[in-house]
Amino acid sequence: MKAGGRELAARIAALAPELRDAVLLVDVLGLSVRRAAGQLGVPLARLCECLARGRAGVTEPGGAAP
Repeated sequence: MKAGGRELAARIAALAPELRDAVLLVDVLGLSVRRAAGQLGVPLARLCECLARGRAGVTEPGGAAP
């Protein structure tokens, strides 16, 4: 089932801050993962982990664990 705009925004807003930041920078603003990691001051591997967990939280019915 696809989420509507408001539902999608609510799911993103409900993410833990580090997961939300990763999703917003990469998937919404279109930054590369390297640039997003630099912007957030985190290692690339950490950004990728947060991005994967954040995406799962947005797309899976139950959301992501914080």
